[in-house]
Amino acid sequence: MPAPYTSTKDIFCLHEYRKVDGYNKVSWNNNKIEVPVFLSPGTEIELHIIPEELYTEVRLWYKDRVLKVIKYKN
Repeated sequence: MPAPYTSTKDIFCLHEYRKVDGYNKVSWNNNKIEVPVFLSPGTEIELHIIPEELYTEVRLWYKDRVLKVIKYKN
């Protein structure tokens, strides 16, 4: 598997980019997601979105590392 990925989920997924707001959050699909590490406002992070039958998994990436994994029920 190519570095820095550790899961095929991060290769075969949808990619979107979001900018961190002043409250250290990003928004996706009308949901506010808190970024677990402090990033300055305007910093761009990558979202890896894995749609599955029962839930959608959103993985926050910044500088080649996963910051947070969230699952939303479909």
